[in-house]
Amino acid sequence: MRIVARAADLPASDPDEAADLAEAELTALLDLLYRLAPGDWIRPTACARWTVHDVVAHVLGQVEEAVHPGKTLLRIVRGRHRHPELDRLDARNECQVDDYRGLPGPVLVDRLARFRQRLAPAIRRRPRLLGVVRVPAPSRRLRPGYLDDAVFPRELWMHRADVAAATGRPFVVDGHDRRIIEQAVRDLGRSWTGPPVVLRLTGTVDAAWLLGHGDPVGTVHVDAVRYLRALAGRERRPGLRVEGDDRLRSLATAARIPF
Repeated sequence: MRIVARAADLPASDPDEAADLAEAELTALLDLLYRLAPGDWIRPTACARWTVHDVVAHVLGQVEEAVHPGKTLLRIVRGRHRHPELDRLDARNECQVDDYRGLPGPVLVDRLARFRQRLAPAIRRRPRLLGVVRVPAPSRRLRPGYLDDAVFPRELWMHRADVAAATGRPFVVDGHDRRIIEQAVRDLGRSWTGPPVVLRLTGTVDAAWLLGHGDPVGTVHVDAVRYLRALAGRERRPGLRVEGDDRLRSLATAARIPF
């Protein structure tokens, strides 16, 4: 294990890499979904109110919108009327689930599979708008290009982890997982406001990065998948092991980035 770099200095994904990562992650998700048993589809997940079926319906909606961006605006408009109690993003997500709620799980998988060859070219063609949008938790304004290049691939990755955790299936990793994890670490490094600390991730990756500036006051050791689930609000006790300043435990556990 070695400190690879300051987390904030990790290179950001460009559209070409984002397209490749999204395609690789969709392939990995499909490999998992093909293995589900009939009873797996109704299992609850870490996503509030959503079963495995709901999560996959949401992913299908997201992938569909990546290929057909006009559907995004339609669902945002419909979401305001169908789910006025929710913020704009959550209302749109619920519309995705609503649209596919009546389809059997295997049909959702077949529809996802039809988009596998079309997803990467669609992401590469998508214009990078100059405007910004607001996303919840943490609330800040983000450029659509950032949402496409950094957040979308890791959202697919996180929902694959959701399905694996809910069904007790193994979370299989390969080369693309490390780059998705690095993008999450980059965003954590850019938003970190605590004292400088070495973050050592284990399991899927075995590497360490510096969060913050200056000499670290300690080291946080944690499994990579569990910690990204904590950054997404899925895991309350990610199993941190802290060396040095014990304040780092609560700071690292409370940290969040967009997913």
